[in-house]
Amino acid sequence: MVAYVDSDWAAALLYAGGIIGFKTRYQDTIAHRSTEAEFVAACDAGKLILSFQSLLADLNLAQQDATIMFEDN
Repeated sequence: MVAYVDSDWAAALLYAGGIIGFKTRYQDTIAHRSTEAEFVAACDAGKLILSFQSLLADLNLAQQDATIMFEDN
């Protein structure tokens, strides 16, 4: 799996070249710094990754390698 995260827009999760998860929403908290907003977005993407890893494990498609997450900053 590969994840792409942007604090301004969205998070997308790809598996075998296709999008299996996508999430857009405003952040619940007000970030005082852009770095803080990026960390919040990365944390939300991490939660999305964990839920899909669990789903894939239930389907007997357990992931062997680590998920790569690309963040815009």
